Amino acid sequence: MQSTYWSDWKSRLARWGLRSTACVVLDHTAPLIPFAAQIMLIGWPVVRGFSLEKQYGALIATLEDDQQRQQFRAYLQEPGP
Repeated sequence: MQSTYWSDWKSRLARWGLRSTACVVLDHTAPLIPFAAQIMLIGWPVVRGFSLEKQYGALIATLEDDQQRQQFRAYLQEPGP
């Protein structure tokens, strides 16, 4: 299942030159990523009310789910912005 935000995240990572770095991080820190997503929940009250609230929630959901995380990583490696 592809999040509606994946293309936006991919283009931002590409613009910052971090697409390959994001793939490496997703590969080599896979056991820690669900824990990191739980830590991100601590920041949820700060993000609530801002325009990024939905994207932040979608990012947490993507990181928590192994299948979505792997699909996102594969999506990042596809050619194009």
